[in-house]
Amino acid sequence: MISRPNEKCAVCGSTPKKRSLHRDHDHAWKKTKITIRKSAFADRYVASGVYNGEMIVALGIDRKNARIGINKLLLEASQRGVLCFNCNTGIRKFFDKPERLRAAADYLERFHGKTDKA
Repeated sequence: MISRPNEKCAVCGSTPKKRSLHRDHDHAWKKTKITIRKSAFADRYVASGVYNGEMIVALGIDRKNARIGINKLLLEASQRGVLCFNCNTGIRKFFDKPERLRAAADYLERFHGKTDKA
């Protein structure tokens, strides 16, 4: 989470009063194929992967540190913007799928102003 004065949610445009804004990221980074190998030039390990057409590379003193490093870089590369708690939760509940969000918006528009009278 981040907290900057006057920063607004990228979806609803609100400035949260009680909670900080959240960094929104594409969860697809977790599916990036990562290769870890021993460096030929130093006593280090190199972790690499391609995310959104960009090669991401991290060095580590061992395999574990190389993996931690590349995961941090991939997470950073996958950031989309900052969202308030409600918008971040809403997007997560729709599994980051625009077609689900559009279907929900269409549903709400179809029934806008109508109430059930049983």
